[in-house]
Amino acid sequence: MRNINQGHLKFYKLVLQRLPKSYGKSPKDADRTIDELLARAEDLPEKKVGLSPRTINGHLDRFKLIFQFAKSESITISDTIELGLLRVREEKRNRDKREAFNPFWRAERR
Repeated sequence: MRNINQGHLKFYKLVLQRLPKSYGKSPKDADRTIDELLARAEDLPEKKVGLSPRTINGHLDRFKLIFQFAKSESITISDTIELGLLRVREEKRNRDKREAFNPFWRAERR
């Protein structure tokens, strides 16, 4: 943990951006190595590769919790780590991600 630096976390983020979007949905994925998963992604169309920004940012947020715990245990963490610089920007605005609530939706679908 003491030797983790920004470069390690950047590499981790790049791996997440190269994984198949369907990663983790198949029980077989649990038995595959990271190299096997990345090799499988190479055969997929570009639109089926790369975890969503929300998922990647969630993984990065877990490091924040790990680092907070480490500091609480007096484990020194590099001061040069900036998780905020690694966050992936969402392409869509939150309001464009799903339709607005419509209380008459059920009635219209009948």
